[in-house]
Amino acid sequence: MTISILRITLLCVAIGLTLFSDKLFKQQHVKIAKIISAIIFLVASLSLLF
Repeated sequence: MTISILRITLLCVAIGLTLFSDKLFKQQHVKIAKIISAIIFLVASLSLLF
């Protein structure tokens, strides 16, 4: 797996977690899941710049 495929996969996972966190996690853990997915999204998008 090349680095670019890994970055895009990480970006897609972060977007999926953000969109489906209401259904994947219990109500009390949704906020934590959205914070974690936002961090993953930021890391993936910043890694695409370099």
